[in-house]
Amino acid sequence: MISRKVLAVSFAFALLSPGCKRRIDTPLRDADSVLLITLDTTRADRLGCYGYEPGRTPALDGLAARGVLFEQAFAQAPLTLPSHATMMTGRYPREHGLRVNGRGRLGGHHPTLASLFKERGYHTGAFVGSYALDSRFGLDRGFDVYVDDMSSEGESPPFELRAGVVTDRALEWLAAGKRQPFFCWVHYFDPHDPYFPPKAFRVDDMDPYDGEIAYVDSQVRRLLDWLERSGWMRRTVVIVVGDHGESFGEHRESGHTDFLYDTNLHVPLIFAHPTLAVGGGRVGGVVEVADLFPTIVQLVGLKLPKDVLSRSLADALGGGKLEPRVAYSESLYLFSAFGWAQQRSVTSSEWKYISSTKAELYNRRSDPHEKENLIETRAEVAVELLNTLRERYNSMIPSHAASLDSRDGEKALRSLGYVRGRGVNSEDEVFLNSQLLDPKEVYDVAVRFREVEKLVERAGSTEQYARAIPVLRELVSESPNALFLHNTLGMCLLRSGDAGSAIMALERAVEIDPQHKPTRLLLADALLSGGRIDSALAEFESIVWLDEQDVDVRLRFAEALQRVGRTDGAAEQCRRAIELAPDRAGPHARLCGMLQDTKQLATAVRNFHQFVNKHAGDPLSHLNLGSAYLRLKRRTEAVAQFREAIRLKADFGDAIINLGMTLVGMGDAKEARTICRQALTVPGFDAQARYCIGRAFQADGRIKSAVSEYEKAIAVRPSYATPVDELARHYVGQRRVADAVRVLRRGVEADPRNVRLANSLGQILATCRDDSIRDGSQAVAHLERAAQLVGFRDALILQNLAAAYAEVGEFDRAVETAQRALALAESARNTAVAGKVRSQLDGYRRGRPYRDANL
Repeated sequence: MISRKVLAVSFAFALLSPGCKRRIDTPLRDADSVLLITLDTTRADRLGCYGYEPGRTPALDGLAARGVLFEQAFAQAPLTLPSHATMMTGRYPREHGLRVNGRGRLGGHHPTLASLFKERGYHTGAFVGSYALDSRFGLDRGFDVYVDDMSSEGESPPFELRAGVVTDRALEWLAAGKRQPFFCWVHYFDPHDPYFPPKAFRVDDMDPYDGEIAYVDSQVRRLLDWLERSGWMRRTVVIVVGDHGESFGEHRESGHTDFLYDTNLHVPLIFAHPTLAVGGGRVGGVVEVADLFPTIVQLVGLKLPKDVLSRSLADALGGGKLEPRVAYSESLYLFSAFGWAQQRSVTSSEWKYISSTKAELYNRRSDPHEKENLIETRAEVAVELLNTLRERYNSMIPSHAASLDSRDGEKALRSLGYVRGRGVNSEDEVFLNSQLLDPKEVYDVAVRFREVEKLVERAGSTEQYARAIPVLRELVSESPNALFLHNTLGMCLLRSGDAGSAIMALERAVEIDPQHKPTRLLLADALLSGGRIDSALAEFESIVWLDEQDVDVRLRFAEALQRVGRTDGAAEQCRRAIELAPDRAGPHARLCGMLQDTKQLATAVRNFHQFVNKHAGDPLSHLNLGSAYLRLKRRTEAVAQFREAIRLKADFGDAIINLGMTLVGMGDAKEARTICRQALTVPGFDAQARYCIGRAFQADGRIKSAVSEYEKAIAVRPSYATPVDELARHYVGQRRVADAVRVLRRGVEADPRNVRLANSLGQILATCRDDSIRDGSQAVAHLERAAQLVGFRDALILQNLAAAYAEVGEFDRAVETAQRALALAESARNTAVAGKVRSQLDGYRRGRPYRDANL
């Protein structure tokens, strides 16, 4: 047990009369703990204590009134992850290696605040409000508790948490601390776009962004109130700092990622402790977010690591002199996403110099809004500041971020408004490069792309993806080296059904950045969809080679191998993923889902059960284990797992549906209907619940009721293949072929990539005996698309495609396609399909189309 004498840190200010200077000669006395509050996307000039009259920030204003406020604090990057990595290490982005969100994790080469506190015996906890700071990005090092779970029962948007939830979690941990000194980091994400504060902070005369900040301020008040009630206030240093600002159309930017103007970089920075002067203090000199680390280290008496270039502000807190210094900042976001010139800046009290293809110089005193570029008229100042920038940058010892386990992070970052682009390469050394496009001159491309991106994010059909393609092609022509334009174009082409063009777009994206795994994975998917199986698998192998530790790439590879029938290889990739990530349920679930051999499956399920016993609180794991038991036909055990998943999460729609369907199979149709009606109240599960209820009616022989439920299911979701198939079979059996075509056609229109529905519709249109229903041209279109989607490797689809060719009079193609179908059927030893294809093949050779007697 480390003695409290050792743990205690001293805060010895010579408290003089108001207005007198106080100087820190020794560390803080009686300040056992540190509470660090980081405000995401918060401009300094939108807080009351920074002179903003409409601001409603009484908690922060009060903190500044009894502490010290830094008037000119600047972030080192206008992005959440790089800025927080700088806070936690005192290192500049070039030094810690995190230059953009989502492109790596913080390595172990630099100590963090948490790791230093942990070494001294502090209780350490972090509570973050955004996926952008997920533990996978490495900021969890040194924390006993790092709470980054973005799920909540409140109204939090996807991949982020409301400040109230973050505060609840932090207070619960603080209250359980048993008087142990702590380092607690609380991160509030709320002021990030879109701005939609809780109802109490939505008033007619308040800007929504201000409302978000006011809401965060109310949560800061809750933390401060707890410190007062618990007696910790007099022994806790409270620090509030912004990670970056936000632009509202200044310099054409809406957001914060792109440029280095003060709107994006000027952030609040406040220190408070009871021994600071009554009435507060204000420091006017330029300081950096990076300075947070050495300041805290000095205040609490920790040892400062070697080669830290940022500086302690402790003397300034005591009223001492702050030596003039410029703030360094960088933005590599547009380079990462579009390949445009990187931007770096130095900011002094008087000047701002920005390096790009075309440099900028602003006099911050006479032109605080940075509107008049003086680069031509004050060349001598620009040269001096460029030299300063070079010196600062070259003094940094560069390092690279550690490799990242992706875990499908692309969707989350997109949801938060970020593009995860290329990494930083040799261009990192360039300040002024005429070879790269200047972001200021082509910024309209980024603006238009973000509009298209919103359309793509909402797209739910082939046609919607197709509408984005012409705009993306135009943008690509204007910025041909923009990785993410080619990437998004390829994705839209693939989802609109044009795999060939998608491959070309994605191959160009890979040329731009061969290390960008999301693009490589999209390319592999496109190659699969285009029937280039060997090339697709080779692409997956090369992605695995890029990072053999990436579990998610291995799982994607496993899916691809399973899709083309290479089950042994797929299972091996899952086993390797389990070895790499023994604490993740996904690889276990995937392995159980693909094994065909009963003995191997039983072993995998047993291992999965052991895993679930160790992680009993995860409802998804119970759901997946129940599904695995179903494959072993162990329904009683499956039901137990589904019930446990629902107990853990009452509105778990997937578990409710699986339980209902399993009960139908066990003959308990009445309870199945009762269970599935629960799912009708779960958003997004209407269609599945209707289908399950229909199956229960069907099991009881109540066919009319079952059909009614199936129709309701597809009215909600026309592309829901299972009830569409049930209805189509029922209507064909009732000789209502037109109704079968109706439901199939609606399904295919809703999801043109659904092979199952396209094949069924194509078969009827090609072979129906009713002339008014048969349509050979449409049958060919549907079946050619289905065949392409499966790489022309499905015998049944090729059999129906042959019939469609015969229907339009292309008998040579019909014969050729039928022969391919026959070869596939024979190789799979599918005698039923092989026999039928032989009989049809004979007719095609004689120039006769095929008519199905059942249609």
